[in-house]
Amino acid sequence: MILLVALLLTVDTVRVQEIADSNLADVAAAAYDDSLSTVYYNPIIMKRVGPALSMFFMTHEYGHIALKHTRNAEILVGVREFRYSLQQKELDADCWATKQLEDEHPEAILAAMRFFSKLGNVSFDKEHPTGATRAANILSCMK
Repeated sequence: MILLVALLLTVDTVRVQEIADSNLADVAAAAYDDSLSTVYYNPIIMKRVGPALSMFFMTHEYGHIALKHTRNAEILVGVREFRYSLQQKELDADCWATKQLEDEHPEAILAAMRFFSKLGNVSFDKEHPTGATRAANILSCMK
């Protein structure tokens, strides 16, 4: 079942809608569009990971939108560059989220660092850096 959340937010002049989708295979995903972007999230997984980590993941997805991350450019480059570019976008979105949360919600950053540290050298897929890389990146993004 898909539930459209009525609340529309704005990130750097881009309107953002949130859509809950319990069939989403990931905790959350963002789709950037310069007129109306979308953050999809799986409410079942969000509940499982808890409020602090959910906050980090949602802020991370808003980071993709604020940074205008699309996949259009990667289509034109080779596989190695494609993978690096996607992984760098994940690190950049983590850093953006960290900077947004560190003053008022440090518990979300700590939850993310714990989560990624536990993953160690494991990555969910080739698009995402390892947990250890992401945890170190988050730490380096803090003031």
